[in-house]
Amino acid sequence: MNSCQTVKTRDGMVPLSSFKMTGEQAIAAMRKQLGKSSLAAAYDKLTGQQRAIVLFAARIKPSTAIDTPLLQLPMAQREAVRMAIISIASLGNAMAGVPNGREQIITEHPQRKPKQIKPSTPANTNHTIDISELAAELAADVAQRKRA
Repeated sequence: MNSCQTVKTRDGMVPLSSFKMTGEQAIAAMRKQLGKSSLAAAYDKLTGQQRAIVLFAARIKPSTAIDTPLLQLPMAQREAVRMAIISIASLGNAMAGVPNGREQIITEHPQRKPKQIKPSTPANTNHTIDISELAAELAADVAQRKRA
């Protein structure tokens, strides 16, 4: 009985000992054949609002790139999206397990008055945008484009 295992390929039966690659190389070869990385596949499955948040974090105008698959973006934008996803995932890990119910920030203690917080300087207000407003605006833009 033959102790060497073989694999059927296009060229016929090939002994396993002739395949010289690490696991990482094998995964890279499979991804090359499939044509998409797991990050690109996951990004392409995001909802419009989730993509808008990622694109906003990547400093890419969501209305111009929301319907574009990740691998069709220019290389610089792909890298920006990758870094944004890493940052968002890091934020998620930091907040994991933290109670986030409404009661955590909205309490009804009439005897306690909250401290007055000084408004931020005008230089900082230009960069502060409510994500909900941005997502709603983006959804309206996308809906309008689809109607046109």
